[in-house]
Amino acid sequence: VPAAACVFGGGLYIFGGETDDTRPWVPIPNRYLNDVWRLDLRSGRWEELSPDGAEDAPDPRVCAAAVASDAGEIVMYGG
Repeated sequence: VPAAACVFGGGLYIFGGETDDTRPWVPIPNRYLNDVWRLDLRSGRWEELSPDGAEDAPDPRVCAAAVASDAGEIVMYGG
């Protein structure tokens, strides 16, 4: 899953990637994703932070890079 990942504020954030729909019983091709997940590095718990419906939600993408900025934002490039 070629997703963008970044550590920021005690969490590991993962954005996008692609489904693995290459199995013969799945009738649709792989899809690019724009979901966001956060792993709390202290508790080990996952939380989905979906941008769906947000006005500034990024488009689905694969093979992007992500970094935490000094301004307190996660910035993605490429994909």
